[in-house]
Amino acid sequence: MSTATLPMYRWDDLPWKKFRKVVWKLQKRIYQAMLRGDVKLVRKLQKLLMKSRAAKFLAVRRVAQENSGKKTAGVDGVKSLTPQSTTTDGPLSRNLLQSASGSSSPDREVRLR
Repeated sequence: MSTATLPMYRWDDLPWKKFRKVVWKLQKRIYQAMLRGDVKLVRKLQKLLMKSRAAKFLAVRRVAQENSGKKTAGVDGVKSLTPQSTTTDGPLSRNLLQSASGSSSPDREVRLR
């Protein structure tokens, strides 16, 4: 049994243009389904967009890099992240850059009463 692994990209070498294109196409499909009034398809596409890896990468990039000039810091007090710190530690390396098997472990467990 052989396990194929996905190529590991550096943060700067990720296909950002492709990610933007994928997210744009999904958003366009959601808009067109809304115009047609197809609520079931809209919900399905919204769920697909929320779970897409491209949207997650773009969201992390927006928070980590594009907001680097903002004056408000995050929860940890760090205003902006370097590309090295985005991929070497933190939840990004654990959750988004996982292996092809798709297995992941939860960060923490919260019990509800």
